[in-house]
Amino acid sequence: GDVECLTAPISLSYNFLSFPSNIKIPTDLFAMSGPLTSQKQFAWDLKVIDARPLKSGVMAVNRGYFDLKVENSAQAVVSLNYRIQGPQDVELELTMQITDLRSRYTGTAVSKIFLYVTGDSVV
Repeated sequence: GDVECLTAPISLSYNFLSFPSNIKIPTDLFAMSGPLTSQKQFAWDLKVIDARPLKSGVMAVNRGYFDLKVENSAQAVVSLNYRIQGPQDVELELTMQITDLRSRYTGTAVSKIFLYVTGDSVV
């Protein structure tokens, strides 16, 4: 009966990616999947939690830079649509809500994705 326990994620992962701002576009950055079964239903959400340019004149990213492609109901891929100006640190949060169709139990799995974007080339 503990509400905080019932609403807490069943899985939490931290993922770190570093790449130069001149990366090939479009490109897939991250994939997440759940169990492929007819007894489960999935809902996906992607948010930009934070975007911090590390140099003046660098524009912070927004949600429009990223695409969330649902490959099948149990898998989603985060893609980059536009080049990110660097240097910049970005935090994304990908949430997979899982509902068991028999028990009606709903749980969430959360992936925190940290992007470290350098300038045009890495030395």
